[in-house]
Amino acid sequence: MLMASGTMLESKSHNSLWRKRIIVGIAAALVLGIVVFLLLKPAPEQPRAAPAFSLPLLMGDGELASAELEGKPVVINFWGSWCEPCKEELPAFQRTYVDYRDEVEFVGINMKDNLDDARAMAEEFGLTYPLVVGEVDLEREFDLVGYPTTVFITSDYERLDSDLEPDDGPTLLGGKQGGTSGLGAISEEELRAEVEKLISASEDE
Repeated sequence: MLMASGTMLESKSHNSLWRKRIIVGIAAALVLGIVVFLLLKPAPEQPRAAPAFSLPLLMGDGELASAELEGKPVVINFWGSWCEPCKEELPAFQRTYVDYRDEVEFVGINMKDNLDDARAMAEEFGLTYPLVVGEVDLEREFDLVGYPTTVFITSDYERLDSDLEPDDGPTLLGGKQGGTSGLGAISEEELRAEVEKLISASEDE
């Protein structure tokens, strides 16, 4: 009986030791997993300053410089009279501009266009926000991938990544870049949602 009791005690002690080892092993694996996750987790993207520009006005004389826009959120829309999706969204930009012009700056940058055609289109849609004539270098500086493209910029003149997904449309460079609307026309509902997000982000800065 004493031998049996001793064997049972040894067995219980042995089982207890293994349980402790298993628990310690699981805990170590969890800690290791957390460490690996934290090491592999991508660092949050740092805000990116939007490119500076100084461009001639489409209507009238003079230029508009990006330095004049700092201090308020900015919506920049790249468009052309030759761009069919641009024609779809420009009326929504004008209506949204009228409702938000006290809080947000709107700028239309006309690209690769016949200026007479661009002016005629601006008059047809009654565009009253500032319109300027863009240069081809802006495609690289703003990471443009197609037309139309809309860029949202905070009051600190930093690019805000858009929640909008790419739509079907003409492609220049291929792929979606952060801080743009993607390709294709933006609906008025989408545009207003992005403007509200832009205002909120600028208030948090």
